[in-house]
Amino acid sequence: MSGSLTHIMNMGSESLMNSRMGLDVTGHNIANAHVDGYSRQSVIVGPRDPMRFGQHTFGQGANVKSVERVHDRFIESQYRKELQAVSEKETAQSGLQRLENLFNPDITSTIRDRMNSFFNGLRELANYPEEPAVRTHVMEMGSNLTQSFRGNHADIVTVQKDINTEVVSEIELLNKRLEEIAGLNQRILEMSNGPNQAGDLLDQRDKLIREISQTMDCKSYENERGMTVIRGPGSMLLLEGVHYGKFETEPITEDVHNKIFFRDPSGTKTDVTERTRGGGKIGQLLTNRDEYAQRLRDEINVLAKEFGESFNNVHRLGYGGRGYDTGNGRDFFDGLDRQDGEYAASIQLAENISADPFAIGCAMSPEAPGDNAILVELVKLQGAPVLDNGHSTFQAVYDRFVGHLGNEMAKAKDELTASNVVASQLKAQKEALSGVSLDEEASNLIKYQHLFAASSRVITTADEFMKTILELKR
Repeated sequence: MSGSLTHIMNMGSESLMNSRMGLDVTGHNIANAHVDGYSRQSVIVGPRDPMRFGQHTFGQGANVKSVERVHDRFIESQYRKELQAVSEKETAQSGLQRLENLFNPDITSTIRDRMNSFFNGLRELANYPEEPAVRTHVMEMGSNLTQSFRGNHADIVTVQKDINTEVVSEIELLNKRLEEIAGLNQRILEMSNGPNQAGDLLDQRDKLIREISQTMDCKSYENERGMTVIRGPGSMLLLEGVHYGKFETEPITEDVHNKIFFRDPSGTKTDVTERTRGGGKIGQLLTNRDEYAQRLRDEINVLAKEFGESFNNVHRLGYGGRGYDTGNGRDFFDGLDRQDGEYAASIQLAENISADPFAIGCAMSPEAPGDNAILVELVKLQGAPVLDNGHSTFQAVYDRFVGHLGNEMAKAKDELTASNVVASQLKAQKEALSGVSLDEEASNLIKYQHLFAASSRVITTADEFMKTILELKR
């Protein structure tokens, strides 16, 4: 009988410990209620195996089987995937917005505006070919137009260089996160014990994996030891357990396009620039740099080249005035003979034009100061279909690539809105499952308080029985 009472006291004592552990976990949940990425934890209590005594079988109370975090891998995977889409579309919108601002007439004088002003100046000069002030005005308008070409080109190159800087920064953060996950893998392995989970460390690891997935397209899973394995684009192994690789960037000589390399855990270095274009922030940054910005850069170069050469071809036929009225063959624009194709970066007024406005060729015949025949032909270039094999005007080409940029911007904005809606829904599902409800935790506090009091009562009652038995023996 004494042994049975001791057994009851032991069950009551263990029940007290179970209640205390429940209070500990509840307090921990409340303390982390507003911590981003925290998953609430739950105490799993189960009965002990029964024991046989004589002809009867008695239970042996209950003990804590494990403390588990409430977590759904499927929702986490979907949420991670949608966060990657949000990060990608945000980066696309940000990059396109910056490029769009370069061609916004409300912010800056565009190539289109200055080209119109230049041709308007030519029309005025056709009416007054002998006026020095009008010739000077045409020269200034031409100079302003070349400045717009050079300015837009320089701005685009600046955007590309800024993107390179951002890529380097993201690569550094990515390497740091891989290192942190490797350290967490080791700590999780050391702290996990059978069914017991290192819930807080698992949450930290999941948060870092989400951040990596926002940066780069990746997949993660757990190996047989419970440690995370992360594979990047093209299934390249980024991390396995405590071993991880490292990304590096290297600039291409005299260009703005950095390459991305990956040095795997064995030390092998591989160019992964093309692989990283698959998704995430880094992939979209490369798209912004090598597609959106580079396409604009190429189109402006082509526009500068075709406009300058077409204008020069007609201008060479013209005779000027006051010292230039007996000879022709002069170019109006220089800087169009570059070997690298960056014509918009170097287009400028020809030296003799910028030195003397009377070098502007206006007349078809020598020594004919009132002749404006060449000017009339130059003005016609504004509406002449000289680009795209004779199908497009200069302004139509400009409007087309600026319009295409606007369409891409609108598309990115719509896709970002859609991705944000899906990500918000998945976050709500995740919070509903894994988030801490203060009302529920308050209810748990009351529950464990009553359990603690009841367990104490079991011990007190058994103790009174024991005292009564001992007094009977006396």
